Amino acid sequence: MRTRPRPLSWLTGLLCGLLPACHGSPGEPRPSVQAATDDVGGEWSQEVQGVRGRLIAIPAKAGDGGRQLRIDVELKNVSDVADPIEIWWTDIQSVVTFSLEDEAGRELPESSLGGNHISPLGHWLRLEPHSLTRMTITTAAYEYVRRGETLLRPVTFQGWDLSAAPTGKLYLRAKLAPDAAEGPVPRRNWKGPLELPRVALP
Repeated sequence: MRTRPRPLSWLTGLLCGLLPACHGSPGEPRPSVQAATDDVGGEWSQEVQGVRGRLIAIPAKAGDGGRQLRIDVELKNVSDVADPIEIWWTDIQSVVTFSLEDEAGRELPESSLGGNHISPLGHWLRLEPHSLTRMTITTAAYEYVRRGETLLRPVTFQGWDLSAAPTGKLYLRAKLAPDAAEGPVPRRNWKGPLELPRVALP
């Protein structure tokens, strides 16, 4: 007698209930986000070891209709070498560092933040020759706290209190600098760093 395999939906539901949110307290649900179509892409960076990159800020709406922001990173392999470029990719906060600045380029101080998040296992991010790779850093960069403040929080341990920021346009920039690789290293191990030009917050 043949038996039908048991659906994995029970396992998916169990894991979703146990995993903590990227920001805030464990198990705290994050609002659903609907991305808009008017991406705000920054300029492409200078080439570093065959790679160029840029930040993309995407205005979105949370499930409750509030304002939200998605942040993506695009990486482009512009090398003339036929072999792929590989980047040791670990916890996002060990790979990408953000800074926030005003129109004049003055860097704004960060807020002191706590929190918890899940760190993925390190793996090789492979950039094929002449390819473009796009990754989402966060789908909900705005965090609304109970005191009425709005935080720009692209990753768990980096954030800025926007209610205390100066009036006018604000810009986010980033630096891509991966940790040293573990284990065998491929021939084209990219080390960086790569400065990603600033992008205006929509």
